[in-house]
Amino acid sequence: MTAIPNTTTVPVDTVLTFLAKGYSVDQLLRSRPELTRPVVAEAIALASQSLQARYSAFSEMATPVPA
Repeated sequence: MTAIPNTTTVPVDTVLTFLAKGYSVDQLLRSRPELTRPVVAEAIALASQSLQARYSAFSEMATPVPA
């Protein structure tokens, strides 16, 4: 569980869960008034960086499949 730096303790996965359930950013901000638009953007950026790091490391380890 990664918390968003410099904010109240809101895990990144909480933000992503709301978005995955179909909430718009505006709906999320109304549901969680302690969040701000920059905090939501930071959560998305952190998640993106985490996935890129995980999958780029995985792809470097993968053996190419012959055509």
